[in-house]
Amino acid sequence: MHRWTDEEKEFLKQNVEGTPIHELTKMFNAEFNTDLRYEQVRGTVKRMKLRCGVTTQFKKGHITWNKGVPIYNKKCEKTQFKKGHVPKTYLPVGAVRINKDGYKMIKVSDEGGYSDRWKLKHRVMWERENGKIPHGYNLMFLDGNKLNDSMDNLILIKRCELSRLNKQKLIKDDPEFTKVGVNIVRIQQKVHDLQDNSKKKGE
Repeated sequence: MHRWTDEEKEFLKQNVEGTPIHELTKMFNAEFNTDLRYEQVRGTVKRMKLRCGVTTQFKKGHITWNKGVPIYNKKCEKTQFKKGHVPKTYLPVGAVRINKDGYKMIKVSDEGGYSDRWKLKHRVMWERENGKIPHGYNLMFLDGNKLNDSMDNLILIKRCELSRLNKQKLIKDDPEFTKVGVNIVRIQQKVHDLQDNSKKKGE
C-alpha cells in the first residue's frame, strides 16, 4: 500500500486542475519515480476532494460558444496580446514563491505545464548536489521547518522510516534531536527486518 507524503499530495493539488487522471498518473510516476496505477491516483484525488474539471463530452443539443462568430474580429485587435508580450504577473526562471502548503517553489523553466515550470526548491537543491532522489525515499526537514531549505537541514530517508518518525512523534524543532529519532527508527527497522528474515528461514 502506498503511503502518501505531503510532497506527493502537494503535487496532486498543484497539477490536478485541467489534467485528466490518466495523464496525472503518468506525471506523478515520472516526478516521483513510482509505478502507481490509475485507480490509486484517482482514489487519492477523490479522498482529497480534488476536482480536475475535465470533461470530454458534449451534451446532446450542445451549441458551441463561438457558433456564428467570425474567425477574425478587427475590434479585438486593441485588446489582443502582441507577439513578445510579457504579462505583469510573469516571474522569471529562478523566482521563488511559497505555495499554499508552506513549501518553497522555484521556477526552473518558462516552458511546459505547471509541473515543468515550478519545482519544490529543496528537492531541486538536493538533486543538484546529490543526484535524483531514489525510489522509496523522501527528503525531510530536520527542524520541521519547510522554509529552512539549507542543505544541512535536509536528510534523505526511506518512506517507511518517515512513517515511523511521524507515528512516534520523533520529528523535533531541534535538528540534533530529530537525528537521534532517525537513528532510533533505523535501528527499529533493522530489527524488524532481521525478525522477518528469521521467521522466513524457520518456515
